[in-house]
Amino acid sequence: MSTAKPETHDRENAEMEEGLAEELQQKATLEGSERETEEGEHEETPQRQEYRLKTIDWVDQKTGHPMTVKILTQNENGPCPLIAVCNVLLLRGDIFIGPEDRRMISFTELVDILGDYILQKMSSSEEASGMIACLSNYGYSLNEVFALIPTLQTGLDVNVKFSNINAFEPTSGLSLFDILNVDIVHGWVVDPEQRHVYDVVVKECGNYNTAIEYALKSGGIGSMPESSQTSNHPSYDQVEGTTTNGTHKADDEVTKGLIVGQFLEETSSQLTSYGLQLLIDCLQDNQLSVLFRNNHFSTIYNHAATQTIYMLLTDSVFVGERRFVWESLRDVNQKDSEFVDGYFGPASEADGGDWTVDAAEQQPYDEETRRDFEFAQQLQREEDARSRAAERRHARPLQESGSNTPSTIEDRLERNAKPKAKKGTDKDCCIQ
Repeated sequence: MSTAKPETHDRENAEMEEGLAEELQQKATLEGSERETEEGEHEETPQRQEYRLKTIDWVDQKTGHPMTVKILTQNENGPCPLIAVCNVLLLRGDIFIGPEDRRMISFTELVDILGDYILQKMSSSEEASGMIACLSNYGYSLNEVFALIPTLQTGLDVNVKFSNINAFEPTSGLSLFDILNVDIVHGWVVDPEQRHVYDVVVKECGNYNTAIEYALKSGGIGSMPESSQTSNHPSYDQVEGTTTNGTHKADDEVTKGLIVGQFLEETSSQLTSYGLQLLIDCLQDNQLSVLFRNNHFSTIYNHAATQTIYMLLTDSVFVGERRFVWESLRDVNQKDSEFVDGYFGPASEADGGDWTVDAAEQQPYDEETRRDFEFAQQLQREEDARSRAAERRHARPLQESGSNTPSTIEDRLERNAKPKAKKGTDKDCCIQ
C-alpha cells in the first residue's frame, strides 16, 4: 500500500496558506484603496477650492462714478497673494466677476480670468509692447507665465530688502506682479537716521535672509538682555557701546548680530514707523497696491484726501457686512486703526448704530454671520499659535510683548464700535 510523502503534504499546505494570505492581502489593499478614495472625496484640492464673494460700494477709478464691485474673501487664514492680486484688478476694473447674484468662485475660474486678462493685454496695441518687454526681461514665454499663476494661491518666497518699500529679492513668483501690472510693496524699512542699524541691516545684510544669518551666527535673536525685551530696552547706540567698549569687548560679528537681532525683535510686525510714512509719501495718490506684512499679502489703498493707508478687509466674517470694507493702517501695531465703508466713511456710523463683537449685540445678524465670525476668531488664534511656533523653529522675528503686541481683529472691532475723533495727518518728508 502506497502512502503520500510527508514533504508533498507539507508543500500542499504551504501553497494553500500562501493562496489564502494572497487573498487576504488583496482584500486589505482593496479596502484601503476604497477608504483613500472616500477620504479623498472630502479633501479640498487647490483646484477645487472656492472663495466667497462680497459686494462692496466703490467709486469707479476711471469714471469717478459710484458703483458696486465684487471682491474675494479668504476661505483660510493664510497668505494667499492670489486674493490680494485679484482684488487690486477687480477694484481697478481690469477684471470682472459676474453675475450680480454670484456668491462663490473657484480657484480654476480665477486662474482662467487672470489668463484671459493677460491675453487681452497682449492683444491690445497700447499694452502689448509693454507686456512683451516685461516677458522679455524675465525670459518667460506666455505658457510659462500661465504656469506661474497657480503659485499665487499658496504663498510666495518673499525676501524683503530693508532699504526701500519696493525692494525685494527677485523671484519667479514676484515677476507675476510686474506682468499683471500690480505693485507689491512692504513697509519693513530702516530709518537712515538710525545710523548703526542702517549700516548693519541695510548696507551689510541688505535683506531678511542675510539678516537672519547674521543674527543666528552671533546669537543675536533671543539673546538680548531681558531689559531689551521691554519698552525700556537700551538704544542701538547703547548696544554698540556695551559690546565694543570696556575691558570685555565682544568682537565685531557679535555686535552686528545683536543690532540685527534687536531690530528684528522690535519690528516683528514687519513694519516700521518710517516704512509706514514712506508708503504714504511714495505711493501715488489713490493707488491700489499689494502690501506684504506679517507674512501676509493685503490689498491696500493710499487715500489721498486723508493721507492714510487703508487695507481691504478680506476675512470671511465680513462677507455679510457691507459697512466694513477697509481698515486704516495708522501705526505699526494697528492700535489706532479704524474700520470704514466703501466710501471711506466710519463703519460704525454707516447705518446709524454701533457694531460690537459681543454675542448679545449680534442679534440683528443672521446665524451664518455669527458662525463665520466665531470661525474667523478660531482661525486667528490658530494662526497666531502657528506663527509663534514657526518663529521658534526658524528664528523668525519674535512677537513683541506688552503695548507693542499687534492687536487682534476682535480687539479692533470692539475698539471701533463707537466713533473716534480723527487725528491730524502731519507727516515728515520722504527721504530717498
